[in-house]
Amino acid sequence: MLADPNTPDDWINEGLAEFSALRISGDLFGKAFAEMRSGEYQQNARESQTPDAIAETQNSSPDREVNRYDKTTLLFLEAQRRFGQESLDRVFKALYTRFAETHNATRASFLEEVVKQMGKDAETFFREALYRKNEMSQTQGKNQ
Repeated sequence: MLADPNTPDDWINEGLAEFSALRISGDLFGKAFAEMRSGEYQQNARESQTPDAIAETQNSSPDREVNRYDKTTLLFLEAQRRFGQESLDRVFKALYTRFAETHNATRASFLEEVVKQMGKDAETFFREALYRKNEMSQTQGKNQ
């Protein structure tokens, strides 16, 4: 856990966990399985009940799970496609090193690490995606 789970920043915890599980399951069970799971994330995102952005989803939102797990995983998949797995992994490693013991990662600190590890273009991409209202599934559907 890197962020306080009682805040909207819990997407950091849940998104990283779900994205990591997807990558591992793809390695263990194959590309077809990972693509099937990605399709499920897209379906769930399309069916979300609210227009809440990932970074603004409250614990009480009916879309808490889809925004923090599914849409965030789709976001990380798109970032991996655009910027490369190695640069994304550098962000994850830096976040873990910095926040594993304190559990006080925030949107701002996430974006700060993105700038350090991936550059300003990646920070712009993440900022726009985290605050985009109900569009992550449409973006991913075009890129598959």
